[in-house]
Amino acid sequence: MAQPIKVVVHGAAGKMGREVLNAVCHAADLKPVGAVDKLVGAGELTLPHGCGPIPFSSDLAEIIKLTKPDVLVDFTTASAALPAVRTAIQMGVRPVVGTTGLSESDIQDIEKLCQVKKIGAFLAPNFSLGAVMLTTRRQLDQIGGFEVLADFLADDYQLGHRIAGQGGSIVLSSIVVECRSTPMNWREVWNHQLRWACTIRACKPLPYALSIVSNATLWPLLWLACAPTPAVLLWVGLCLMSRLAVAVGLQRRLTRSPLAPVWWPLAWIKDGLQCVLWAASFVISRVDWRGERYQLLTGGKLRKVRS
Repeated sequence: MAQPIKVVVHGAAGKMGREVLNAVCHAADLKPVGAVDKLVGAGELTLPHGCGPIPFSSDLAEIIKLTKPDVLVDFTTASAALPAVRTAIQMGVRPVVGTTGLSESDIQDIEKLCQVKKIGAFLAPNFSLGAVMLTTRRQLDQIGGFEVLADFLADDYQLGHRIAGQGGSIVLSSIVVECRSTPMNWREVWNHQLRWACTIRACKPLPYALSIVSNATLWPLLWLACAPTPAVLLWVGLCLMSRLAVAVGLQRRLTRSPLAPVWWPLAWIKDGLQCVLWAASFVISRVDWRGERYQLLTGGKLRKVRS
């Protein structure tokens, strides 16, 4: 039987830190071994459910030396999380970060440090939609660990796909949340969307190839181009207005605010750009990710392109 994963919680005196400790106490394959918070001195923390007292201190390095954990879970602030994560990685402990506010440069620094120390880190600020997949250590071991996913463009898809292939079930969250990214210029947006198109094409080539059928602007315009008659023009107009009505309706339902008429044509423009992205994903084999360029290989694997 595999040994439970030993966990230290940073920010243990806060609301989320207490929730994390409670969840770790309930998990059969996790074991809380230490807690850290800047507001406390050295001592012990009594845990629920018979987990027993654990060392509790404001000195993370000392707690790590004392308890030798496998994982550090951080729920603090960006200013407190970054030095804690650096300390954990330097001492060979894998960080799991749910703290908001880490900048792109912070994340890149953490990534470089992980590469040097040859260990993994899991960064999921706010645990937002699309950023988190939960599984067990046993299922992860069955598929070969995170190492087998490291070179894939869609590592989250590969994780779920491989677990399902081992007989596990995949459950999607029923909670929909609003996600926002940092402001991007046109080129950054285009590269981001192109990378997503290549990701989906690599994961599901046939379904993605057939997805063009659902483009509600392309096909009416092609119909009009092939048969430019008044009757066809009328039907095409009805199709395009139906597409617009769906977009405006979804905007109102999802954001609870109306879409100003000046933005209505964006629905048709979006469909046109989506056609270009769809075609480009089958032609382009290189993608940019965090300032690096990679060759996309068969099956979705990545190979870094030498600069």
